[in-house]
Amino acid sequence: MKSHWLLPLVALACTAEPPDDSSSSNPPAATSPAPTVPGPVLDTGTSEVDEPAPYIVEEDDLPDVTVDLAEAEAALQDAIDLALTVHALPVESSYNAAMSTQGSQCPYYYTTADGTYWFDNCTAESGAEFNGYVFAYGESGVSDGYGGTFDYWQAFGAATVVDPSGHLLEMGGQAYHTTGYGFGFTTYTSVVQGTFAFDGPEGDGTWMGEGIDPDFILYGYRAGEGDDAARLMYVDGGFGGIGEGWAVAFDENQIAEAELGVACPDELSGTVGVRSPEGQWVDVIFQGDAAGGFVPPGGCDGCGDAFVQGELVGTLCVDPTGLVGWGESPW
Repeated sequence: MKSHWLLPLVALACTAEPPDDSSSSNPPAATSPAPTVPGPVLDTGTSEVDEPAPYIVEEDDLPDVTVDLAEAEAALQDAIDLALTVHALPVESSYNAAMSTQGSQCPYYYTTADGTYWFDNCTAESGAEFNGYVFAYGESGVSDGYGGTFDYWQAFGAATVVDPSGHLLEMGGQAYHTTGYGFGFTTYTSVVQGTFAFDGPEGDGTWMGEGIDPDFILYGYRAGEGDDAARLMYVDGGFGGIGEGWAVAFDENQIAEAELGVACPDELSGTVGVRSPEGQWVDVIFQGDAAGGFVPPGGCDGCGDAFVQGELVGTLCVDPTGLVGWGESPW
């Protein structure tokens, strides 16, 4: 995943000033010639001088790399099919379920200028145990300042909650989701970054019960309503837990339906990284362009060139249209 902010690199150089020969701290000149001390004589024509070692040592023979492209292709398709389920709503429902067992003074809440959060290590009257801190809040119908409104929920912190039934909630990071309502369009955002897990009913059948630790952003856009609606989806970041140890890293990839005027509605844009269980990355470069740019003839086929350590090793083909195949909402 790329960082969204790039800091300029500034090289700093310092130059040492030569000493001032006229300084009074220099010793006085000798009144008689100093004795000559014999020293070694360097014959530059015959002597060998060791060259400094290079900063980067180039390897003549790189280790052999074997990647099963069929397995990489299947893992990438699985990740695309799974992507719309790795969102923040299960975090909200799991958190609310765990917090419903709190007591009158456990956990203890603090109020700041930004809102209210709890920070405690205690056992409530219900038997639920709280340890850590969480800042969680949400609102509906908030004005966006442009004539539209949005609903949101957000939580961040580091905490565990064990409810009276023994179900464990783990939270370490941030999660939030928003739904924005504009004039003729709706937007959907989900961000989940960190470790979140819940073995209660609300976590069953979701990524929170599958041991997935995502660092993943989803942004959906729907223009129009009903059968006339057109959709776009943006994915960035990634997650593991795919198949037998595969992981995927999206890099600001997009796909959109043809009604939005894009040049290629059947292929992702940009590069996606697929990591094998052995730790080998396969970079797949797709030709899709959700911004409506140029796509080479025949390039909109769902296939991308696959590279391992900079070497072209083949082609991976997937169907990403499920990312825009949702109805009123992507989740």
